[in-house]
Amino acid sequence: SYAQHPVDGQLYLATGETILVFDATNNPAIIDFYDFDFLEAESELGSILDIAIGPSGNLHVAFTDGESSEFRMISATDGTIGAGLPSLPAGEIESFEVLNSGIYAAKANGDLYTFDLTSSSWNLLLSVSASSFVNDLHEENNILYIATDNGVDRYDLTTNQALSSWNSGNVLHSNEITEITTAGNQLLFSSPDNGLARFNWNSGFWLATWNNANWLASNTISGAQAYQDTLHIMSGDQLHRYDLSTGVFGASIDLSQMNLTETSANMMMPWSP
Repeated sequence: SYAQHPVDGQLYLATGETILVFDATNNPAIIDFYDFDFLEAESELGSILDIAIGPSGNLHVAFTDGESSEFRMISATDGTIGAGLPSLPAGEIESFEVLNSGIYAAKANGDLYTFDLTSSSWNLLLSVSASSFVNDLHEENNILYIATDNGVDRYDLTTNQALSSWNSGNVLHSNEITEITTAGNQLLFSSPDNGLARFNWNSGFWLATWNNANWLASNTISGAQAYQDTLHIMSGDQLHRYDLSTGVFGASIDLSQMNLTETSANMMMPWSP
């Protein structure tokens, strides 16, 4: 998991029980780290599930031990660690995200909660259509998208109503969606088995899916991220680059050129120093 601070541009990268802090203006780029296995050795927090920058600029850290959730907060002012959000109602946490519309967390069964800043409590927002593992939470045009291993559940943040679910039985190319990304007016749905689906959220129309039958090296998508005018897609052992301005694919880069190999552990993250 990763998060970039919107003010100073510093990048936080979570791995295991540790958070690494990077600053592009520094040499070397790594400037600090938080090892919670050492800092709170007696707390048994578990592994870091996710991190996110909160409304006040502080870093929220979500932990899970496989049965319950714990939160800590790292101050944006002095870097000290303090008490975080309250734990979710009983049950394992699977996803955590801070979006423009609020703070969200999903339990292991797929139920989605939102945090009420006034009452400092978690409230159930949506029970998903089927028990699902939540892989990603994404917001676009006042619609909340929940990527799961049973398709995509949707929630209208304007009307506060659940919308119809998307899956391979209606509009989606795959039931397992690992990541949702916005690139211009397109929503991109990554899958591990059937390429990258594309939806124009502005017009409401689906575009042709990219897979190994047309533009991509593989049906396995390890990541899709837009940076400036370029969409980067990690597909199999290739990094594809698509110009969002011209609508043209450029030359691909073999992962071996970056000392990487194809693995399910691969991921991409945008960083705008």
